Amino acid sequence: MNDLALRVLLVEDTPSEADLTRFYLSRISSTRYDMVHVPTLNQAVDSLYNNDLPDIILLDLHLPDCEGLGGFERLHSLAPDVPVIILTNFMDDELATRAVREGAQDYLIKKEVDTALLNKSIRYAIERQKSDAALRESEERYALAVAGASEGIWDWNIRTGEAYFSPRWQDLVGVFQENVTAHIDHWFDRVHPDDLPPLQAALQAHFRDVQTHFEYEHRVMHEEGEYRWMLVRGQAICDARDKCYRMAGSMADITERRRAEQQLLHDALHDGLMDLPNRSLFMDRLDQAIRQHQRDGSKQYAVLYFDIDRFKNVNDSLGHSVGDRLLVGIARRLETILRPSDTLARLSGDEFAVLLTQVGTTECALSVVQRIHQLLRRKFKVQGNVIYPSVSIGIAMASDQYDSPEQVLRDADLAMYRAKSLDEPGDAVVFDAHMHATAVQRLRLETDMRRAIDRGEFVIHYQPIVSLQTGQVLSFEALLRWQHPQRGLVSPNEFIGVAEETGMISELSWCVGYHVIVFQKGAILCSEPARY
Repeated sequence: MNDLALRVLLVEDTPSEADLTRFYLSRISSTRYDMVHVPTLNQAVDSLYNNDLPDIILLDLHLPDCEGLGGFERLHSLAPDVPVIILTNFMDDELATRAVREGAQDYLIKKEVDTALLNKSIRYAIERQKSDAALRESEERYALAVAGASEGIWDWNIRTGEAYFSPRWQDLVGVFQENVTAHIDHWFDRVHPDDLPPLQAALQAHFRDVQTHFEYEHRVMHEEGEYRWMLVRGQAICDARDKCYRMAGSMADITERRRAEQQLLHDALHDGLMDLPNRSLFMDRLDQAIRQHQRDGSKQYAVLYFDIDRFKNVNDSLGHSVGDRLLVGIARRLETILRPSDTLARLSGDEFAVLLTQVGTTECALSVVQRIHQLLRRKFKVQGNVIYPSVSIGIAMASDQYDSPEQVLRDADLAMYRAKSLDEPGDAVVFDAHMHATAVQRLRLETDMRRAIDRGEFVIHYQPIVSLQTGQVLSFEALLRWQHPQRGLVSPNEFIGVAEETGMISELSWCVGYHVIVFQKGAILCSEPARY
């Protein structure tokens, strides 16, 4: 400020006092002042209009064309960013207080003014005016940000409970300014009863560790009577004793986002055709049932596993649209006999599973099976076609041996296939340990057979066919045998059925048909692979 002169506008009607002010300013060595003197308020107004604005205005309250604060108010309205120091010969505390409250930077008594006081007052007035201007700009920026923000702004005095809610915040909950109380309870009273305790707990946790940013989702009652999901963010301020005394933040309506997330989650866990729980959701609920049973053995459960008998025939003969409608109709009927705590799920295709909770005995599960059969005995009319579907059901009851839902579903699946093998269609079979042992044995047999084919363990024994009249060998019957390295010769009764079911029968047929047999006079001369 030593290089640039400060421009001073002095509004003073007494020439001697104007000269004295100019004398004081001239004696200040640290700052150079350029002073313009006018004797009336109107001339001061003209100067503000016609010249560059001064750095400061020194104003006498008693002028020929104005008395009191009226002159200050006029000049301040014309140049609100120019600081004004009032100079007067009269000490009036009430007037001085009013002047400062309305924006004057200082109120000086002329007879007390000297060079040092005037210089200090001018310098302080200019700095305070800059600070006030910066504060106003900051407040305006904050007000614009609050007004333009899509989120509602809140400010909470934790000690008193007083709170500020921005117009946007009020709009989010559907209230008007006159209905908003400046208290934090206006917010908390609207929070869903289930969400209020965890919200308050989250706030207390934030007060204990204000280094973390507060963020929480909860439901708030809208004025129209519905709860809407809100995301609230904030930051608390603590005193020297780490006691939080203020917190401010924002609140945004995330109802639509939550609905979209819930719909995505629903779609991920439900079948698209019939809106039933899918395999993922079923396995999760079954896992919960297993854990509850492990904690409390009285919490029994059962799994029913079934598919639609000969469902492929429906698709092949009537079309997939009819098949889909039949599945939906079956699902809707089954839902009518299950309790809310039970789960009906579509696992894949025409495969269904039912999780029964709070099942005391096997008889309870079998009674549900009976009701399922009764429902399905009633005809289904689908696009003009009458269909009588049937199901064979496998049942797996709760057991301490189960550690995972995959084990339970595996055993229910085994029981279902045992039910399908029975003579009476539509039967139900309860899984027992023997079924699992048989399944394991069958799998082992199938694996050993595939290895045996690769290793050439299947051999042919020939049974001669002899003419009873001549005693001559007419032909030979080729008999396949399995020369197992550990078990020895294995009878076809043990492996032919598995070969037929797994499709290995064609490979075994090649083992038999792939030989050329040459015999003469009742004796086999050679038996070797044919060459094609």
